[in-house]
Amino acid sequence: SNWDPLIGKVLSRLERGILEMPVRPDGQDVRPVKDLAAWVGVAPIDGLANVLDSALFPHWQTALRDWLRAPGCDFSEVLAWYQGWKALLPEALREASLVQRQLAHGLEE
Repeated sequence: SNWDPLIGKVLSRLERGILEMPVRPDGQDVRPVKDLAAWVGVAPIDGLANVLDSALFPHWQTALRDWLRAPGCDFSEVLAWYQGWKALLPEALREASLVQRQLAHGLEE
């Protein structure tokens, strides 16, 4: 449609913002993810899920894995962090198969 070029630019900008966002357990600015979530219902869910898959989840998985391997890891804190990230994503994004796969992979660590 006529919106495809605009949506492509929006997705690219959202991806860049998320790629530049550090992912760490000790608190962070999640505004880039909230910016992406604001596009649910406007941009295609598959496109938004692809952005999360390529820009967020590789860093998210690394932060989670490193935290779980740290001496004295408090698993209740890890669970709260995981649940916080999951809650940050609107239901439509959580239901996307790419996002479900990444969240499930996080539980396997």
